[in-house]
Amino acid sequence: MVTILRDIVGITGILISFSLFLSPAPTFNNIIKRKAAEQYLPIPELARLLKCMLGVLYGLPIVHPNSRLVLTSNAIGLFLQAVYLTIYLIYAAREIRLKVVKVLALHLAVMTMLVVVVLKVAHTHETRSLIVGIPCVVFGSCMYAVPFQYLQMRATGRVPHASFTLFTMCGLNDFCWLSYAALPPVDLYVLVTSYIGAFFGLIPPQLCTCCLMVLHRHRMTSLTGDHRS
Repeated sequence: MVTILRDIVGITGILISFSLFLSPAPTFNNIIKRKAAEQYLPIPELARLLKCMLGVLYGLPIVHPNSRLVLTSNAIGLFLQAVYLTIYLIYAAREIRLKVVKVLALHLAVMTMLVVVVLKVAHTHETRSLIVGIPCVVFGSCMYAVPFQYLQMRATGRVPHASFTLFTMCGLNDFCWLSYAALPPVDLYVLVTSYIGAFFGLIPPQLCTCCLMVLHRHRMTSLTGDHRS
């Protein structure tokens, strides 16, 4: 019964994750239509790419058995991020394209190092899970800082699409994977990463509300001052 419940929660997490992975699609569709990346920087896609690469490695049977749902979710994300970044590299300016390629090379170097260590040094599932799980927690936690960049961009008017819906979906996704990891057999590394994500997921909507209130008051004050003058 617990196994069935865990699978249901995990599949729900996959569906929510898939919807989140599709959220940048309109942006890249516009890039294709305009045939230019303009000022857009693929920071979220690069962060998600590394997170998904680590997740795929972690979910492999030779590293952490019985993690097929984690593997599936991250494999889907890895494919979509690769598609987005391919589109970006086609239409980005040469200088920015080179910077993105350097970041991708760094990603590959990190993954190559982990694969070599897992295959040549670690000989048990526990050790392999530890070696890959710790980077998953570290980079996964860093990935959750991306919504704060969206929030800052929204405050400056650079990214108008950041919304409460995105933050809510991120929160639901984190709580799904938190529940999945907490059910037996407990997955410590997914549990910690999801807990951190759920914690940060509660913060952006509140900050967004405060920022909007401050901006509104500032605009009202400016309008009042202009009217009096």
